[in-house]
Amino acid sequence: MGIFSRKSKTGVTNVTVEEDWPFDAEPGFVVFDIETTGLSPISDRMIEIGLIRTDNLGNPLAYWSSLINPKQVVTATEIHGISDKDVANSPTFEDVVDQVLTRIRGQALSAHNAKFDTSFLRIELARAGWDLPKTPVLCTMEESQNFIPGLSRRRLQDCTEALGIEQAVEHRALGDASLATALVNFYLNGPTNRNRSQELIDLPNIAKSVPWPPSQTFPKIPKSGSNQKHWATKPPSNTTLMKTISSMMPEDLLGESASKSELTYAQVLLEAIEDGIISEQENSSLSDLANSLEILSDAQTSIHKKLMQTLAQEAWKDGSVSRAEQSEIVEAGKSLGFSDNESKNFIKEIEDLRASRISARAKELPTDWDLGDPLRVGDRVVITGCYEEGRYELETKSKMLGVRITGSVSGKTNLLVSDGTINGNKDADAAKLGIRSVTPDKYRKLLDYIQPAITVSELSPNGEQELGEESIVCTKCTETFTRKATKGRKPHFCPSCR
Repeated sequence: MGIFSRKSKTGVTNVTVEEDWPFDAEPGFVVFDIETTGLSPISDRMIEIGLIRTDNLGNPLAYWSSLINPKQVVTATEIHGISDKDVANSPTFEDVVDQVLTRIRGQALSAHNAKFDTSFLRIELARAGWDLPKTPVLCTMEESQNFIPGLSRRRLQDCTEALGIEQAVEHRALGDASLATALVNFYLNGPTNRNRSQELIDLPNIAKSVPWPPSQTFPKIPKSGSNQKHWATKPPSNTTLMKTISSMMPEDLLGESASKSELTYAQVLLEAIEDGIISEQENSSLSDLANSLEILSDAQTSIHKKLMQTLAQEAWKDGSVSRAEQSEIVEAGKSLGFSDNESKNFIKEIEDLRASRISARAKELPTDWDLGDPLRVGDRVVITGCYEEGRYELETKSKMLGVRITGSVSGKTNLLVSDGTINGNKDADAAKLGIRSVTPDKYRKLLDYIQPAITVSELSPNGEQELGEESIVCTKCTETFTRKATKGRKPHFCPSCR
């Protein structure tokens, strides 16, 4: 006997499930869940299946489950808790295929992220020689948009918790199928979307008329890109960007126009990066998954590009990209087939987009402006001292306005902000290179009136910015010399010392 419970405003409802399968009952739903050795429906195998039969209103009637011997090494044991030893004496899928078919034939199917589970079921049936016809499928993850609006994530645990269900997702087939059954029951009987409920209630009648193959047809099985090797254990990861964006919705990653197959792939991809790393096995399995979902190579690459762009956006949220964040993006890019330069370009594209948006909001300089050249988006600024002047606040605001805060003075530095309390190497280096120094108060005003970066049309024919003349101290003879001002690297030596 199996039980699931749902805590509602009226209390806890326990639903008892009889073990005897009602083969002669009117059509309903078979809610199912599977556990597998990995993400690839083609190269990975099923290791457990759980089926729950309901009536057409989602009320549970019976359950059935079995461990499956995959005939290959069991991986992901840390997720589902099933080991090689557990399945060693279990039947193969071919051994139980008749039991599965007799229970799902003529019924509407349901699962959470159903396209993923049905892709595994379809391939396992194909290995046993059977076609899975296009019977109606209710995806409890997809339908959560219609019945549980406002969720920030739509994993099985997120959906059931939103209904007050206290049972945890255990990544075991029958237990998770019971949670999905609770969602089906709510969707068909809940008050949140009665019109959609009625449409779903009709699915079993549609399923009743779907013809199933009377005998084996041995359909073609897609070829796997995996070499079936024994994969290394996935190493731990201290990365943060991928872990952060793994919580987003697939629709937020791809947009509302994405197909169901693309959204399914994106959901699995986001779950794969939840631990902050894409392993070699996961990358290979993702390619197989795209193949089984009939997602073309260009479409898969497009999904990966959107993931990389989202990583870059997350890195830029605080106004700058650290070396650790850049390294994480580059490593993620390698896993997804992008070169180091391509990964860095994703960062640069977001930087340019930020700069253009900041520039579009720039205020005109006042008519009484007396602070010389304005600060511009993309300028490099060094801040020294200023602890009494709110240095952290200055640095944070600067980054958010597209100013690059650097730790040391160089020929590329545009401005030094100093309160005069230290007078150390940074002040001396700035003086030698002729870099302007301003007080924190003046810098705040420069920030208030930050101007767009210099465009190509504003540069001279040789690519230099027209800025008038500037005075520079030669670092060799210490004499001051003047030259036509340009934006960019300053010379260290005067003409006589070069």
